[in-house]
Amino acid sequence: MTIPDSEDWDWGTSPFYMSAWIKPESKTITTPIIARQIDGSNYWYMALVFDHLRTTFAYEGNLVVLDSATSDITLGEWQHLALTRSASNVWGLYVNGERVATETNALVATPAAST
Repeated sequence: MTIPDSEDWDWGTSPFYMSAWIKPESKTITTPIIARQIDGSNYWYMALVFDHLRTTFAYEGNLVVLDSATSDITLGEWQHLALTRSASNVWGLYVNGERVATETNALVATPAAST
């Protein structure tokens, strides 16, 4: 599925939440789940990397990477994935409601070209 680009994807410093339901059938090197790429310096994605979950946000040379350290993804079963950022800049990555990674980072999720 492709969703048109929009400034609605420029979250700035606001709290946000995104989630997806997935049912992976195989383990590959990298399987994108949801992503946005503006250019080589401004992008974000949530992806399966082999059998764990990774989210990366990169804006104007600043980077946030949340990576689950274990094999939290089960093949052939529906799983709920979520990414959150709170008003206090705490990022959380969740698999089936369980937090698998966290980081505190004040990244501004808006590319300079969009401001």
